[in-house]
Parts: sequence; structure tokens; C-alpha cells
Amino acid sequence: STQSTWASVCYSSKERVVAVGGRDYITGQYSTGFILFGDPSKNLSLIYDTGGYAFTSVACKKDATTLHYVAVGIDSTLVVSYDGLIWRNATVPIPKLNPRLDLISVQCVSDQLCYAMGKREWGLRGLDWETRIYVSEDGGDKWTWTPTSVIPLERGTSMSCPFGTSTCYVATERFTGSMVHKSENQAVDWKPVSRWDILSDAKLDCYWADECFGGAGTWLGRWHFPAEIRTTTDGGVSWKTLYKGEIGEYVGECRCGGKNNAICMCSVNNRLLIYNMETAQWTNQTFNTILGPIAEFQSYFAADVLREFYQQTLGTKWLKSTNWLSGNPCVDNWYGVTCDGTDGAATDVTEIKLPANGLKGFIPATLGTLTRLKVLELEVNQLTGIIPSSFGRMSSLQRIVLYNNKLSGTISNKLAYCYDLELMALFNNEFTGTIPETFGQLSKLKWMYLYNNKLSGTIPVELGNLKLLRWLNLRNNELTGTLPKEIGQLTNLRALDMAKNFLTGWIPSTWNQLNTLTHFDVTGNRLASTTLKPVYPG
Repeated sequence: STQSTWASVCYSSKERVVAVGGRDYITGQYSTGFILFGDPSKNLSLIYDTGGYAFTSVACKKDATTLHYVAVGIDSTLVVSYDGLIWRNATVPIPKLNPRLDLISVQCVSDQLCYAMGKREWGLRGLDWETRIYVSEDGGDKWTWTPTSVIPLERGTSMSCPFGTSTCYVATERFTGSMVHKSENQAVDWKPVSRWDILSDAKLDCYWADECFGGAGTWLGRWHFPAEIRTTTDGGVSWKTLYKGEIGEYVGECRCGGKNNAICMCSVNNRLLIYNMETAQWTNQTFNTILGPIAEFQSYFAADVLREFYQQTLGTKWLKSTNWLSGNPCVDNWYGVTCDGTDGAATDVTEIKLPANGLKGFIPATLGTLTRLKVLELEVNQLTGIIPSSFGRMSSLQRIVLYNNKLSGTISNKLAYCYDLELMALFNNEFTGTIPETFGQLSKLKWMYLYNNKLSGTIPVELGNLKLLRWLNLRNNELTGTLPKEIGQLTNLRALDMAKNFLTGWIPSTWNQLNTLTHFDVTGNRLASTTLKPVYPG
């Protein structure tokens, strides 16, 4: 739609779209709030009329088991729906003093976890603002906030939380420009990461934990400045300007997607600016009226991603490739591929199992766009090259099994974003570099097999945070330094093997707490003599 009173659009399937509105994109004036629902190829129906309570944002959950839709608006308006037809109020704590709270953004990063961001004016001068971030852990019914989730003296303008991560970004503004804030612990604690001087009303779309695309408006008080569109790849610390417009342009919204996630769009007045990240080129389309919000658009298709994987790993020489390249991998049963949907979206793919199947060549970075992949088993092949950093986008990944290949390079610290990971089997390869400290964030990890590589540096003390770890095998690498005393905190360890490295020092006394060990080997190092407390399992 090109109506400026539409505030937000999302879809839960091809046939189910929700549009909310009641706030003019350009003037900021509120009018009658509404919710529209239906098939986008037909006419949308008016489902909910709030009178003067305008809606500002809506979130759709494609695989929800409870609530599928959450919408927010001014004056603490927050409603939820299971089917898009019947809506009801959710529970939101209202500030006691000056309770007017305008919720302006809502996002759900999983079935149960949602965030809502609001702003309120609490002073008497019309200049004192604060931004609050609310969290729901039941899909959107009940919401809470903590003092650390309040950003004082700043007026929130947008929020973006990459799906499946614990990272969230909020853009705020005051009279000195816009500020970007970041949280890495599910919106509990926030810290400023960068300021956009002079520019105001910043709009963000963060499509990964470290990568964002955004634009900022043109006015600041009574002064006018050219609009800008920027991008970051380091978590919002530094930004690169991609577009600098004219005075009087207003950036309404930015969205990224398209094949290989290479397309980003921003609505600017009556134009849609389209940026191709692969060619670094801008194109634009002009419309007759002011543009409203940009709906999410399909980022990846399973067939495209898997065809590239097939080509890069010499699929014609695989030992078995039944049905590959034929139609939809989730409908036509491609060998080794498991799905839980049939739309053909990359998010339908949940497992790839191709062990000992004659794969040769590189793993393409686009494989990381299978963001709901749970199992990746490509062991006992002849794969070369690196593990793409894009694998960090697979936040649902539980098992990564790549042993007995010829993979090399460093192990990307972005794997730490695979928060559900339980098994990491990367042994018998040629990996170099250090073990990422960020692996200490993998709180669900139970098995870590990194032996028979060329890893160097010290053993990260952060591995002591992996409370569920049962097997830790770092044997036959080039590790140096001392044995971390923090390993003694891993009281669920069954096997600990660090033999054949260049480790020095003593075996820490804290390791006496490892009462469940059935296998222990630190031979072949340069350790001083020590005596461990004998443990007799009984």
C-alpha cells in the first residue's frame, strides 16, 4: 500500500497478512487506529477499530504454537491474537507517574520471546523523555520491564531484534542527534554503541546479530539536513554511509532480504530506494503518493540455497543425490534433507545429513541462511575451505558434525550465536588459529570435539561456563599456556582429553572436583609433576 497512515505490515504465511496503522508517517499525527487482515492477493478486511488509539507496529510469528500476532500502539495499547480475527488486550505494566506510554515497536524473536519498545514524556518541560523496553516470555500475553531496560533522556524511534538471537538494537533521538543502543542479554541491559550526529528519527533493520541497515530522517528542531542511509557489520560500533539524500527527504522504513540477503529497501518520501549489496548499486522506484511501511519479504528459498550447495560441492559426483535439483526440496524429498514445511522457504529446512557421500569443494556462505536448521552432518567427505561465518545465523542449530574433512582456516567466533548447539564435532581437519572465547556462551553444549587439528593459543577460561559439557577433547593440537582452573567447574564432564599439546604449568587443584570423569588424559605436554586427589566411583 502507499497510504502513509499504515504503520506496520507483516505476514504469517502467503495468504495471511496483517496491517496496522493510524499514524501518519510524515507528520506523526495520530488518527483512528485499525487492524486489517486477510489474503494480500485479495481485499484485506477491517478486523479491529480502536477509535483514537492508533497502532504503530505489528509482529507475525510463522511457526507459533500459541499466539500468532502481537500489535502495539499509543497510550499503552497492546493486543494479541491467535488467528488474526479475534484480538484481545495483553497485560502491560503502566508507569505510575505520567502514565502516557506510546509503544512504537514490537518484535518476536521466537514463539515465546517478544520485545516491545515504547517512549514516554515524563517531565513538565516537554523535553524530558525516556525509552522503555518490555519483554514477554509467554508469546505476548504478559509483559515485564526492569530498571536496566530503561534508556533515560532519549526518545525511542525504532527497534530491531534479529530472529533467534538474544541481541537487540534500539535507535533513540534527542536534540543532539540519534543514538544506537545494543543489548546482548534479551533486552535486560543496554549500552550505547554509536551516535548519529545531527540526524534524527533513525529506523533500523538488523538482519543478523552484528549486521544492520538503517536510515535517519532529515529534521532536527527547526533545522534541516540531508537524509542518510547507513550500514554496520560490527554490531553498530561503526557505520558506513551508503546514501546521502536531499534536504526534505524522510526515511520511513528500511528492510533487508532478497536472494542471498543482498537486497535492502528504504522508503524515502514517495520513492523506494533499493540497494544491492553484491554490486553496491542503488536503484529506485517512484510512486504517486508518500510511501508507508515496507512489509517483510522472503529472504531465501530452500531450492536456491541447496542448489548452490550442490554445485559448490560437486553434486554430480556425489554417491547419492536422489531428487536433488527437482522442484521443491521439502516436497520432492531431496536425499538427506528434512523439512517441517512445504512453502519452499529456506526456513523450512531443519536437517541436512550427507555423511560419507563424496562431497568435495567449499561450503557456500549461503548455507547459513537456513536459519532454522537443527542438524548439519557432513562428516567423512572431502570438503575444503573454511566454515563460513554466516553459520552464526543458524540460531536453531543443535548438531554440527564436520569431522574427517579437509577444512582449514580459523573457526569463526560467530558459531557462538548458535545458542542451541549441543554437539560440535570438528575433529580430524586442518583448522588453525585460536579457540574462540565466545564459545563460553554456548550454554547448552554437551560435546566439544576439536582434536587432531592445528589449533594454537591458550585454552579459553570461558569454557568453564559450559556447565552441561560432558566431553571436551582438544587432543593433538598446538595449544600453549596453562590448564585453566575454570575447567574444574565442569562437574558434568565424563571425558577430558588435552594430550599432545604444548601446555605447561600444573594441573589445577580445582580439577579435583571433576568426580564424574571416566577418561582423563593430559600426557604429551610439558606439565610439572602433580598429584590429583584419587576418586573412586561408587
